Amino acid sequence: MLLMAKKGSFKADWKILLENELKLKGFSKRTVKTYSYHINLFLNSGKNPKDYLLSLINSGLQDETVRLAGFAIKFYIKTVGKEHAQFEEHNGHDHQ
Repeated sequence: MLLMAKKGSFKADWKILLENELKLKGFSKRTVKTYSYHINLFLNSGKNPKDYLLSLINSGLQDETVRLAGFAIKFYIKTVGKEHAQFEEHNGHDHQ
């Protein structure tokens, strides 16, 4: 069963939501761990995806590491990020 985000708890729940989505898609335990690691660094950076990936490239990380971080971010945005946006919209937090 997927954990439903509660008001104000998304920051604490992103990892559980991500892990649940990865498991539902059949990803390995190693991939779940790796994606969680990269998403944690990305979220803590405060940067947008493009700037974050450029910072990884500029820091001299290997191409495969940057590619893996990009795949993790893309998956996060398509699944957990989308759920978060829908949650915020339903709770009146969209700032239009």
